[in-house]
Amino acid sequence: MRIFFDAKLPNVKRKIIYKTPTISCVDVTLSTRNIKKQTELNRRIKILQHSIEKVSVQVSVSWRITWYDMI
Repeated sequence: MRIFFDAKLPNVKRKIIYKTPTISCVDVTLSTRNIKKQTELNRRIKILQHSIEKVSVQVSVSWRITWYDMI
């Protein structure tokens, strides 16, 4: 199963692909040229990871997150 949706992040269009199941791993890969954007994205990813961990506890599955640049 794959769930596709666009994430609302500041000034950067991203697409997230969730793949399930995977084993205890939140794998985040992203690239951006702007350090301020990078810091903001990292902060938001931590929040996102936290919410994903809550979800995976409820459904007993871990999630892999792959970020693709849509710029």
